[in-house]
Amino acid sequence: AQRSGLVAGGGAAYHHAATALRSRDTTGNGGINYGRDVLIEALSAPLRQIIVNAGDEAPAVRLVQVAEGGAAATFDVHSARIGNAFDLGIVDSADVIVEALRAGVSGAAMAISTGAIVYHRTPQR
Repeated sequence: AQRSGLVAGGGAAYHHAATALRSRDTTGNGGINYGRDVLIEALSAPLRQIIVNAGDEAPAVRLVQVAEGGAAATFDVHSARIGNAFDLGIVDSADVIVEALRAGVSGAAMAISTGAIVYHRTPQR
C-alpha cells in the first residue's frame, strides 16, 4: 500500500473502472463491444454482490450513486449509505486490486482459449 497507494475499497475501485470503461467509444467493432460489456459486468459484480449481501433492495440504484459520487465513493454496509471511502476507512491497496484483476483476466483468457473447463463440484480426494 505504501508503494502504490490506496483506492476506494469494497469493490468500488473496480466499479469506478467499469464506469470509465463504459464511457469509451468502441463504435463499429462488435467483438470489442462484447468483450468490453463482459468486462464492465465483471468489474461491477463485487460491489453489486456486497450491496445485495447487505440486504439493500435497490443495488442498481446504489451502483449509480457510487459512480456519481466520484472516485472516492463507496458503499458503507454498516450505515447502508454512500460515502467517501477514505473517510469511512474502506480502502484497498492498489497493488492488491491490480493483481486480483490480473489473475481474474488471466483465468478467463485461459478458459476462453482452452475451449473446455473441467469443474468438479465435489473435489476428488
